[in-house]
Amino acid sequence: MSALSLSLRAVARRAGGLTVRSVDVSDERPDVARLLRGRRVAEALELVGRLYGVCGQAQRVAAAVAVAVARDGGGEPTVESRLRMQREALQEHAMRILLDWPRAFGLPVDVARLRELARRLAVEAATPAAAAEAIGGVLDDLLPGSGWLAGGARTPPAVAQLFECVADGECAAHGGDARPVAEEGAYARFAEDPWVAGWQSGGRPVCARLAARFVALREIVACWRRGAAAEAGDVRAEALEAHAARCVVDTARGRLAHQVVLDGERVADWRITVPTDVNFAPGGAWVRRVAGASAADVAALRSHGACWARALDPCVEWRLEVCDA
Repeated sequence: MSALSLSLRAVARRAGGLTVRSVDVSDERPDVARLLRGRRVAEALELVGRLYGVCGQAQRVAAAVAVAVARDGGGEPTVESRLRMQREALQEHAMRILLDWPRAFGLPVDVARLRELARRLAVEAATPAAAAEAIGGVLDDLLPGSGWLAGGARTPPAVAQLFECVADGECAAHGGDARPVAEEGAYARFAEDPWVAGWQSGGRPVCARLAARFVALREIVACWRRGAAAEAGDVRAEALEAHAARCVVDTARGRLAHQVVLDGERVADWRITVPTDVNFAPGGAWVRRVAGASAADVAALRSHGACWARALDPCVEWRLEVCDA
């Protein structure tokens, strides 16, 4: 579904500068429930795999487990399935850290490392130890250690430079609603990590969310190295009623949920909730952080809105328009 888009529009009004007075999120994704309802189960499972290009492995696992539990109460994913999900999550985190964020601020992109990582992750792994061996030390300098502090001298120089740029970008505007709100993503899982918490308490919440991606990367690799595939990405399923079930899996962007109701071998209903539904909902984290933000000019507001969009990382292409009304 990555070819579809999310349109984020903020309208700013002048009052001794620019303040965002209204925010609109236009979601152009299709109604998946309508597409799946009435189809044969096997056809629906195949369609889910084609609809979602982003986090596709997680989508397939959540769909298959939900269907299995709705059928007969079974449905534990295999170790290989878990590892495929985790390799997918690791690659998503690495792409944001090594490609999207640096490119947004004109920093060098480590193309060679990204290619080498993709090559190694393409190797099918039957055990966590094999997954750890496959990636070797390609990411070791990106795994936060005890000496990594918010802005601390022991942070690797390239990482420190990236965070300096992100901090400047998120400080381009001030205001917005910083009160806690439902949020999905690495920050929701790792907010209490000392490095992440240091950025948050220091008034750099976008940096905190970027830091959480580094921590997520570290935790996946650490789980593999100690042979614990289940710890690196949880899969939770429950039967709701006769022929109905819900499965929730952890992805790089947060929790993904599939809820299915079967009528024999046909789909009576199928609801999918992705992290983007939470983070970019009306009144959700992106809207609240951008609405009410103030800055000297449109460029600063655009930087602020874009930083928060990248931090919350929608699972589709997005575009941001800031209008000076």
